[in-house]
This record gives sequence, C-alpha cells and structure tokens, in this order.
Amino acid sequence: MAALRRMRLYPDPDYMPAVRLGEPLGCVQEILRMGADPRAKDGKGNTALYYLADDDLTGVWLGTGKRQIFYELLKDGCSQDINMPNNAGRTVAEFIFDDNGRMEDEKMGNHGECSRSHDADFRNWQDVDHEVFTALDDAGIDWRAKTSESGNLLHLVARSGLSQERLIWRSQFLVDKGIDPTAPDADGWTARKIAEHYRLNKFRFYEELRKLEKGGVEVEGQ
Repeated sequence: MAALRRMRLYPDPDYMPAVRLGEPLGCVQEILRMGADPRAKDGKGNTALYYLADDDLTGVWLGTGKRQIFYELLKDGCSQDINMPNNAGRTVAEFIFDDNGRMEDEKMGNHGECSRSHDADFRNWQDVDHEVFTALDDAGIDWRAKTSESGNLLHLVARSGLSQERLIWRSQFLVDKGIDPTAPDADGWTARKIAEHYRLNKFRFYEELRKLEKGGVEVEGQ
C-alpha cells in the first residue's frame, strides 16, 4: 500500500515499460511478484485496486503502466472486489469517474509520450476509456450501483473537469449500460442540473445530457 501511495504522490515522468526499482511503479510490480496480497485492505478499507483507480487510471498521460497492473490484478482474483465499497462507501468505479475537476486529458493534447515506449502506438482518450471500461465490464462491475453520495456514476461525470467530448462519450456509455439520465441524486439534482450548475461552459455536453433524458444515443467505439 505504501508503494501505491507513493506512486500517486510522486509519479515518475521518465517511466518506461522496463521496470526500475528506484521508481514507485517498479516497486509495486516487484512487491506483487514477491507474493504480497493485492486484496489486503488498509485501515480505510482500500485495496490495491482502489489506489490505482484513484490515480488517474484513465489518464492518457502517465497511465499505461498503472493500467497494466490494474488489469493484471483483475485477472489474478481482485475482480471479486470490483463492487466492494471501502469504509467511506466508495467503489473502484467511483474513484475512476470522480476526477474532482482535474483537466488531465488536456495536459498533453491527449497524447502522453511519458507513459509509453518510443515505438508504442499513440492512443487517444477514447481508446483508453474503452479499454478500461471493457476491463471493468469483464470483471463484473455494477454500472448502476449507487455512489457514496447516493447518486450514480453519471452524476460524477456531470461535475467532471474533462473535455466535453470525453464527457459526452462517457455519458452515452453509462446510459447505454442502464443508468437513468433523469435519476436525481440525494439532493434531487439530475446529471444535467449538476453539469449546468458548475458553469464550465460545456454547452454541447449540456445539450447531450438533454438528449439523453429524452431518448437513447448510440455510443461510438463500443
């Protein structure tokens, strides 16, 4: 857990796929190879999955290595915990979707060279989101589960600081998974009301939420 916490606080901007034990990601990989229990919980009820999910897991910038570990953990039995809330009632999905307004996908124009080898293919945010959400699907995630704030994942997307193109795609995806775009949160607010309240001038996103409230929209790339 300590290595995962350090990885979140001190990301290595020069990380490449070759493992280097002097950097946090390499430490995590080596600890897991030595037999550490990835399902062990810390005092807050978090397992390794939670720390990875809370560390810009869908970030194009500096995200490739973290996602690789995340996928390996899911295959090695951690998928059993995919819907389990921590002590604060937060799930893996909630950590992934609640970016607290960070504008991560604009840092490097959606192409982060630091997180990949020089000969790797460039991928955009839609490729990354599709890959991560497919892994969550395969692990048996409950897309419609309530969040710790008694809302749903679409309410988290509505207050996100990501680009509106990405927010539109995520909203379409979640509605396609069965989330009701007209459902209120604990305060009686719909996703559209939340988005408009934050006044981020994402007018196409507001309009998309309005369309979703009226009927279905097909998601590209699914």
